[in-house]
Amino acid sequence: MYAYHVVTERPMQVGQQIIFDEVNHNGVYQRVCDKMEIVKDIYSHPENYNAEKLEHHTSVALRELALEEVRKKKYSNYPSRMACLYVF
Repeated sequence: MYAYHVVTERPMQVGQQIIFDEVNHNGVYQRVCDKMEIVKDIYSHPENYNAEKLEHHTSVALRELALEEVRKKKYSNYPSRMACLYVF
């Protein structure tokens, strides 16, 4: 027997296939995209921001983008966290 715990806001059903493609993205991808405007401003003007006071989801987006940069440079054969499903 295999059992998975998947955290998602989307309703799911037993046996459901989960598809990621150009149209269907995971939650990490969507949350990062939702914060790209402020992330770009932080990259352009870091002196205007105090890391301790960033909104939680903005901090998460910055972390995910940093992890993605390392993955691309050192582990390019591994899947992106923004383009896959990972479960515990």
